[in-house]
Amino acid sequence: MLGFAEPRLFGLCKYMNNSNTELDTGSLKPGTSKAFFRPMRKTSDGSCPAHYCIPARRANNGQLAIGDAILLEGSMGKALETKTLEKNITWMMTRTITFMRAARSRGDSPAVIVPMNSAALRSKEVASAFTQKCREIDQDMKDQFTVEAFNFPKNMSLGYLDDIAILLYPFSPVYIARPNMGWSDFTVLANCNFQGASIDLHDKPWPIEKAQPYLEDFVRNCQANRLPAYAHGMGTPEIASAAKAAGFDYLDGKVV
Repeated sequence: MLGFAEPRLFGLCKYMNNSNTELDTGSLKPGTSKAFFRPMRKTSDGSCPAHYCIPARRANNGQLAIGDAILLEGSMGKALETKTLEKNITWMMTRTITFMRAARSRGDSPAVIVPMNSAALRSKEVASAFTQKCREIDQDMKDQFTVEAFNFPKNMSLGYLDDIAILLYPFSPVYIARPNMGWSDFTVLANCNFQGASIDLHDKPWPIEKAQPYLEDFVRNCQANRLPAYAHGMGTPEIASAAKAAGFDYLDGKVV
């Protein structure tokens, strides 16, 4: 489960009406970028223990990039483009720290979950930039910062996950993983002390007859390894209901 102290939960999500919590990408002008922080709900009681960071950018030609499309830039070729990866992670971390401080100043919980491209973190230059930004997180907010690692290699080793965990732990005592599609055994995550697993349905209206079995299998794999289950991007009330019925512990999305 999320590692935030229970008294710091804020079940009413005091700043739900803040425009920064909505993915209003239509307001992004060419050449501008923004990090959105979407409320994540705890299914057992509807409280909002954290916000999920979603970066967005509109290029000068009007093309929109959002979420993984930004974080994967520079890591899809044979060689890592470290300057691109470093720039994007530094930018997102800067926005995250600003959000956390602003939330705290309003008397709200600054808790966030931030996705991180695991391939990028394997680069010494990017890892160094990440740790440098983590050191800027105020001491009293460090236990409110959770990293969600994703984009793992097809032939992943235990050593790979160990390296990621060793990097994250000093700055994100609670860290979770978003497994690649097709993973059917999350034992390796539990063995490396990951404390949750997540999926992202990207706010799409997936046919419920196809989504439901996948959601149920995912939760079954999580529960077999005592990993809390997180689901991002609930696009329809039917999918959100199916995810809750399947046993997901935390949900976010435009209908949540």
